[in-house]
Amino acid sequence: MNENTYREKGRAVFLAAMMILSVVAMSAAFVGGAAAFNGDASEIDQDPVAFEGNHPEGSGDEAYIEVVFDEDENFDGIETDDITVDDRNGDVTVDNVYTAGSDDNTVLVELDEMVSGETEIEIDGEEYDVTVASQTIDDPSDGSDDNEEEAYYGETLAVLGLNDADQTYDVESEDDSVTRGLGSDSWVNTIDTDDRWDGADNITIIFDDDGSSSGGEVTVDLDDLGLDIETDDDSYWDTDEVTATAEADDINLDVQFDLLDDDGDSIASENETIGSNGEAEAEFNLSEIDPDHENHTVEVEQIDTGVTAESDEFTVEERPDADVEFRDNVVENLGNVAEIVVDIDDYDDEVFVQIGDAEDDNYQELISVEDASDSGNVTILYDTSETGSDAFELNDDDDEFEHIAEVESVTAPLDAGDYEMITGLDQENDENVTDETDSAFLTFEDRSELDEDALSTWTAPGDDDLTDNDDLEDTNVTQTSEIAVSDDEMDHTVVKLEQDDVFSFFGEEDDRDALDNAGVNISITETDPGPNVDPTTWSTGDDHFDVTVVEAEQDDGVVTIALDQSNLESELAQEDDYELNLTLTEVNTFIEDEDDEESISVEFSTVEADFELSAVDELPNADADVTGETNVAPGTELDTRASSSGNFFMDEESTVEDDGTFTVTYDFSDYDTGTEVEVEASESFHDLEDDFEAELVDAEEAIINLDTDAPAEVYVGDDATLDVTVSNTGGAAEDVEIGVDVGDEAVASEDVTLEAGDEWSESYNIPTEAEGDVDWGVTVDDDSDSGTVSVVEEPADDDAPADDDAPADDDAPADDDAPADDDGEDDTADDDGTPGFGVAVALFALLAAAMLAIRKQN
Repeated sequence: MNENTYREKGRAVFLAAMMILSVVAMSAAFVGGAAAFNGDASEIDQDPVAFEGNHPEGSGDEAYIEVVFDEDENFDGIETDDITVDDRNGDVTVDNVYTAGSDDNTVLVELDEMVSGETEIEIDGEEYDVTVASQTIDDPSDGSDDNEEEAYYGETLAVLGLNDADQTYDVESEDDSVTRGLGSDSWVNTIDTDDRWDGADNITIIFDDDGSSSGGEVTVDLDDLGLDIETDDDSYWDTDEVTATAEADDINLDVQFDLLDDDGDSIASENETIGSNGEAEAEFNLSEIDPDHENHTVEVEQIDTGVTAESDEFTVEERPDADVEFRDNVVENLGNVAEIVVDIDDYDDEVFVQIGDAEDDNYQELISVEDASDSGNVTILYDTSETGSDAFELNDDDDEFEHIAEVESVTAPLDAGDYEMITGLDQENDENVTDETDSAFLTFEDRSELDEDALSTWTAPGDDDLTDNDDLEDTNVTQTSEIAVSDDEMDHTVVKLEQDDVFSFFGEEDDRDALDNAGVNISITETDPGPNVDPTTWSTGDDHFDVTVVEAEQDDGVVTIALDQSNLESELAQEDDYELNLTLTEVNTFIEDEDDEESISVEFSTVEADFELSAVDELPNADADVTGETNVAPGTELDTRASSSGNFFMDEESTVEDDGTFTVTYDFSDYDTGTEVEVEASESFHDLEDDFEAELVDAEEAIINLDTDAPAEVYVGDDATLDVTVSNTGGAAEDVEIGVDVGDEAVASEDVTLEAGDEWSESYNIPTEAEGDVDWGVTVDDDSDSGTVSVVEEPADDDAPADDDAPADDDAPADDDAPADDDGEDDTADDDGTPGFGVAVALFALLAAAMLAIRKQN
């Protein structure tokens, strides 16, 4: 048997001792790592409340969070390291921690700063949401009842006890009251002003006088912050930007916007300030946020008060592929404005458009457009008289445009031909479109020279405004070659150009300066200035008168230009003839030099403004039409009056029709036959008026009226007619005998039956084969009218040579070198050779001598 030595025995004793010491040391280490308090943080009795105030168990007026646990939980020994607090801004420093309550079951956490927004507190691994109070209502220490505070609806108020825990208090409004308590082992509770107190003008917190309270009162005046929020749309693609706008009744307020998902969780936030306009705006770029495709809202919170508002729901959906394409190929004449329409669906960023190809066309442009108006398209207007940035504008001012580069520049106009267009979602090097989506052709065709028949003159009432297209729509424009002029006024002179390829240099509201810059000149020239004088010319190029383009309809091929009547009324004479010219000068892009200028013209005349009532002797005592005619512009408004002294005064308005006539109807049915009536009519712009007197007759009887019209003077060989109209404006039929004499011939004699309201009219030729006077006469029963037409030789053209190239009239001496009269007749001899006298004068002399001889005999 082996025996242990003393050394071996000692080693065994040492190892056993070391093993025992190790076990003891490990037990001591485990005991040292356990918590220094015995409370279970999962056994909470009252939700945590964050507030600012002087908590009786704290260190003074600080920011605190009070957490109340079950009564049998003891947190004596808890330290700041056992607690973490997070709010909207991140970690909040915990300065101190206190315990209170019946068994140290209340934990009071003192903070470095007051928390804001959603707040969480973690104690010993347990997390809790914290109710954050924006204001604290303290129990008045002096028991007074005149304490007042202010708050907005929606604020959370903290009610803080004065001394002991578990105080009670009443909350009263005008219509409601409740009793509440701070809670067991608690010194603070909350009031939500957005709950039952919403709408109350104020609430009063009354602390019970139970020994632990002062019994004081605090009144809180409530007001509406008016916080509201809305988004700029109700649906978005997941690549769009959401713009949310908040407004409030107060300014300089810090707010936080939160983009909330369908579960109400915030997935993005932005901090802003409500500015001086009472608004704040936040933008959320969904392409950066990558939200779920579901309903969302945006919430705004006023940070100091905690008052919130939430927008209506909006959808977020996955964006489909962009659909960007030209609507069609474009064909346009040079000289016009080409409309290039780009349809844009499912895309709200800029689109790039390339026109031309530098290699193939020696011309290339790159532009970008954006459908900011959300119309689904962008219309690009391409002015063919320009290149570069000046050639482009958009039809809709709300859309966005940028001219990026003229890659290969040329001078306008481009050559006729096809130019490829390309759209894309990107570009490279400010030259070419990339990520192409579509292509089309822009085709330019040669422009035509101005058509010599393209001009016409029109008129409009001189009293109407005519400065833009709206005025053109509101007035009445009538084609005519005669413009009415009075001493101080002139009706509008309007020129229409009907041409298909001039709209790159005519735009609505262009004035003479704009037209001058575009190489367009408008001039007016006298056609018959008189002998020995050059005609006067007035032109826009020399600033003699202004013009306004009131219509430029490329689709209709019509340009309407109003001449400024205030410039012309003092220049153009009454009863004169003029020629109006429209010229494309060498300044125009399409005119190479002065020799290539294009000019077209139209003639018009000025006529003295005239106005006449159709006078009658009798008017029916019923609805009676009063008519008249004038040469002022159709559409001109007239004032008429019918009056009878001591009986009535009536006034009616009338308007000149397109044929120059006007009609107004008066109701005389209440007045007796035999009543004398004066009818007056006036036109204010030219200061014209006329009147006549008539007698009311039985409306059931016939009223026969005679109207005639014949020229006072015509040239030999010209056509001339006598127009006769006989009407029955009464209420019964009448047989009338009509006789018409022209010269020495009875050209008509007939019996006509005129029913009530009927009229008879006929025209008769007046002989003009020879110079002289032609008398005419018309009889209708007892009524008649007559006149004389003078047939005269047409005066010779003073500027033209006489027969056989001999000087005529004023330019040539008479027989024997004697000067001639203005009419070309010799002052010294008549046709029968009697010197100094004509035949008539000689006969008169002989008759006078005979009468003198007879007198002497008597």
